[in-house]
Amino acid sequence: MTEAVLENPSIANPEEFEDEASILAEEEADFKARSSVSVTGPEAIIMFSLAFILDCIGWLILLIGMDDFFILDITGFFIIGIWMFMRVGSIVKKYKYSNKGGKKFFKRFGLSAIIESIPWVGGLIPSWTLAVYFEMKNNPL
Repeated sequence: MTEAVLENPSIANPEEFEDEASILAEEEADFKARSSVSVTGPEAIIMFSLAFILDCIGWLILLIGMDDFFILDITGFFIIGIWMFMRVGSIVKKYKYSNKGGKKFFKRFGLSAIIESIPWVGGLIPSWTLAVYFEMKNNPL
């Protein structure tokens, strides 16, 4: 193989392949580290608590047979939505995946917002807690 490289200068340098392999190995290790859900960090504990409280209040209001008139939905939109947007913004800057970051944000947050906006359905499904879980699972910082 080294003779072919010496004879034909158009063949790439084998050291370049080793460098690319090490870069790929580092990126794979980084992806594996980011793909685990860290529920013990302060950010996760705070956001899970807020999402759980919003979902429990919605469930209790539904159990009583009342409606919150979108008060919990608007609160969730602002608290969880701004938090998710800030996380996606930092991911976009760090990994330069601007198209993927925005699509993922609207997929996770938009689905939760739609579910919460439907009367009675938003009280049954803990969509804010699920939104926080999937955000922490897919974008742990």
